[in-house]
Amino acid sequence: MSTTIVQIAKSLGVSPITVSRALNNRGYYIKKETKEKILKKAAELNYRPNHIARSLRIRSTHAIGLILPDIKNPFFPNVASSINKIANSREYNVILCSSEGGINKEKSEVSTLLNRRVDGLIIIPSDCNNGSDTYKQLKETNIPFVLMDRYWRNINCSYVVCNDIYGAYLATSYLIKLGHKRIAHFSGSMIVTSAENRLKGYKKALEEYEIPYSEELVIETDVTQESGTRAMEIILEQKENPTAIFAWNDTVAIGAMQAIKSKGLKIPEDISLVGFDDIDVSSLLYVPLTTIHQPQDELGETSAKILFEQIENKENPQIKQILLEPELVVRNSCKEVTQ
Repeated sequence: MSTTIVQIAKSLGVSPITVSRALNNRGYYIKKETKEKILKKAAELNYRPNHIARSLRIRSTHAIGLILPDIKNPFFPNVASSINKIANSREYNVILCSSEGGINKEKSEVSTLLNRRVDGLIIIPSDCNNGSDTYKQLKETNIPFVLMDRYWRNINCSYVVCNDIYGAYLATSYLIKLGHKRIAHFSGSMIVTSAENRLKGYKKALEEYEIPYSEELVIETDVTQESGTRAMEIILEQKENPTAIFAWNDTVAIGAMQAIKSKGLKIPEDISLVGFDDIDVSSLLYVPLTTIHQPQDELGETSAKILFEQIENKENPQIKQILLEPELVVRNSCKEVTQ
């Protein structure tokens, strides 16, 4: 049986309130010697605080939940690390969950975190078309939450995202300025806003430079290297190869790079390649990848700061919708072409 505050108090001949104040560092008018005796006795008796009872008493668990769609993609753990940094500075813990890209798993993880009485949630939605059930659940329980990297369509709530349209426009227009006209795009699923907006940016650049849009040059992928490899294999089966690829994230670009190499082609001599995210490994590849840099630290830190603002002002939370600006990072995976 674990040691209780009452047992510590009894062994020292003081009141349980005095012990509680000393252990919780609220004993401003407790004698220094008394406080030291209490802390020493607590250590001797191997006292462990009952965090569950304390959280029920103060109505706070000092924990927030973070739901990611895929923990294997390096982009998401990097963002999670910056959230954890902000949480730890406020003496909060982060409970990490993965929806594995599925809406039902996401709903289940939300329910689990609510049952654990977290003080707030940060969610990267797996399906931006189907957020109404989760939104209703969160509003009914009055739990603060912030969406990150993606947002629910037609729902007005706080989110922090990258300017994906502009980022994709930067990537595609860069390739066009190098002389490329047959540019393929490996897109994400249109159920997520980041993929939809990157496709919009790709189309915007083509339109601006009067290059016809071709559906055969757009292949839908997921977030994995394997899907990038498959997409590249499909593109290379066409009668005319593209001279450049814009992949909607770096892991897909890396998969495409592997397929290009396996076919005996070279980057950038035969095919130029641009990714999106600027994950750490992108600069370390055998051909360092030109990519669009997302401010990953800022994305996570801003999301966490908005969530804590809502936790501290739970009765009157302000909706904040933040758009962060991306940057083009030029490395060695693209070359100029003459036609």
